[in-house]
Amino acid sequence: MPSRYEPCGLSQMFAMRYGCLAVATATGGLKDTIDDIHQSAEPTGFLFPEATTYACSTALQEAIDIYVQNPNQWKTMQRRAMKKDFSWNRSAEQYKNEYLSLLEKSS
Repeated sequence: MPSRYEPCGLSQMFAMRYGCLAVATATGGLKDTIDDIHQSAEPTGFLFPEATTYACSTALQEAIDIYVQNPNQWKTMQRRAMKKDFSWNRSAEQYKNEYLSLLEKSS
C-alpha cells in the first residue's frame, strides 16, 4: 500500500482480519494501525518511510524473506494481525482514559 496520504485506511484493516500482512507507507492511518516489524515487539506488518519504489521494494523483499525463511514468524504475525481490535469499543475506551487523564492533570 504505497500511499503519500492516508487519513484512515480501511483496506489494511480488512486485509489483516483475513491474515494478509500489510506492506505500507508509514503515513496517516496506515502507520496508526500497522505495527511495524522494526518498531514493535508484536509486529503485524511492514512499514516503509516514504512512497518511493526503492523503499517499497525493500519492504516487500523483507516480507518475502520472512515468509520464505521464517514461516513460524510469518504465521505468528498473521495470527496477531487477525486478532487486532479496531472496534469502536476499544477507541471509546482510549478516548475515555485520555479524557480522565486530562481531568486529573487539571485538578
